[in-house]
Amino acid sequence: MGQEYRFEVLAWNLARVSELYRFHHEGVHGAGWGIKGHNHPWIVAHGDWEPDMRFIDVGAGYSDLPAYLIDSFDMEGWVADDFGASTGEELWSRWGDPFELKDKYPKVRYVFRNIGHPSSDLPEGSFDRLYSVSVLEHIPLGQIVAVLNHMGRLLKPGGIMLHTVDIPYPRTIDRPGLWVVAAMIARLLARRVLIALRAPGNFPYIHSVEGWATLLRDNFRIEGVMRGISSVQMILDHDILVEPPEVVYRFYPPNDAPKTYWPAASLTFILRKISE
Repeated sequence: MGQEYRFEVLAWNLARVSELYRFHHEGVHGAGWGIKGHNHPWIVAHGDWEPDMRFIDVGAGYSDLPAYLIDSFDMEGWVADDFGASTGEELWSRWGDPFELKDKYPKVRYVFRNIGHPSSDLPEGSFDRLYSVSVLEHIPLGQIVAVLNHMGRLLKPGGIMLHTVDIPYPRTIDRPGLWVVAAMIARLLARRVLIALRAPGNFPYIHSVEGWATLLRDNFRIEGVMRGISSVQMILDHDILVEPPEVVYRFYPPNDAPKTYWPAASLTFILRKISE
């Protein structure tokens, strides 16, 4: 993997229940329940937004967040999302025709393509802010490096990227006994082994906090620490926000239907581009 860009770590954490409560109490735009109800106001609260900035939302879907940011801070807002066109995915079709978004949010500049390949319709080195909400974890492993490097090229020096990433919550077993502790330790050690060995194609195992830290260190020259949170903390800290069953039942496909419940947490991080 290349290391074209140098980034400073400004934040590295997990979404928290106390933070979600605060967003509701303060009436931050987008505050709801579940991971998405945390992530959108987290972007609003941590973007350090200023008038005349240019930002891009990667994989925004039908979100009103770009339009809100434009109106609230007098900025220029872009969206890059192909709405499943490259894969024939119909996940978003239930929300309507994406091309009608131009009329619904006329101030937002939509580019109906995924990032990851240089293109004249996405000017490089021109964005003050770049963010994504529950997007990076859906990018195929064979494309994630190209996407991250393209993000680096899109940002100005000094520009900031903010990301929220859904990661599986470590499985636990609701029975007492030392063997349960041993099983949990074995699972956590297995994650570390997978990260060390890397998945096929020499990519890190990215379904954990530790895996994402490895991926970013391999792809960028990172200054600052990506420590203080771990898979162990996800199990022990009751303030870590987990996607509730109601949200999974109602909004995860197939909607309003029984399905396996696998709780997810949300990794949140902010990186500042220092130089080329």
